[in-house]
Amino acid sequence: MLLEAGADVNCPARKGVATALQSVADLGLVRIVSQLIDAGADINALGYGKYGRTALQRAASNGRIDMLHMLLCRGAKIYDDAPNQGYRENYVRAIRMAEQNGHKTAAKLLKSHGGWTDEDGILYSQIYEWDIKLTCMDAEEDEFIEPHLCMLRHI
Repeated sequence: MLLEAGADVNCPARKGVATALQSVADLGLVRIVSQLIDAGADINALGYGKYGRTALQRAASNGRIDMLHMLLCRGAKIYDDAPNQGYRENYVRAIRMAEQNGHKTAAKLLKSHGGWTDEDGILYSQIYEWDIKLTCMDAEEDEFIEPHLCMLRHI
């Protein structure tokens, strides 16, 4: 109904939230994601803010194999066409999210589709360190808290 009325498929509902495609990829609704892509949704849209996730990352973190397969077949980028585009980093982060949440089959699918390399292993380690730093940021002050103090928060 909204698509028929000309709604912008790439516009988040409000600032700071995911696009429709990202949200539906999270839920695993393959048919709706396909319709959104057909309507022009950006399959490679970046997540909003430092905790934002792409559609591929959202599907990976929830172990949605059918969604991952569809996103990869429909054009989710996993290689950079030029330096520092971030597609490969987002791909490696998707694998990390899948593994972190116990979705080994999703991680294996992504690795086999993307041709996992030694450089990806290095990037994976860097992403792990970056993610620790992000979780150790004081949300109100946007200030870094030392990892050992951050870990005490979760005890």
